Amino acid sequence: MKRVIAVRGYDANLIRAALRKQGTIPVIPRRRNCKRAIQYDERRYKDRWRMEAIFCRL
Repeated sequence: MKRVIAVRGYDANLIRAALRKQGTIPVIPRRRNCKRAIQYDERRYKDRWRMEAIFCRL
């Protein structure tokens, strides 16, 4: 399964729906002011910094 890991700024139902339509699992936490909680893979989200560090070195 493919996953897209993104920051809270990409928390939108349209984005989530488009990703699911493509067969991708969104790993995007809800914004802090959002009333409805959503489940996401917290472990994978915490590993996001590794990818950011790789891109930072490029």
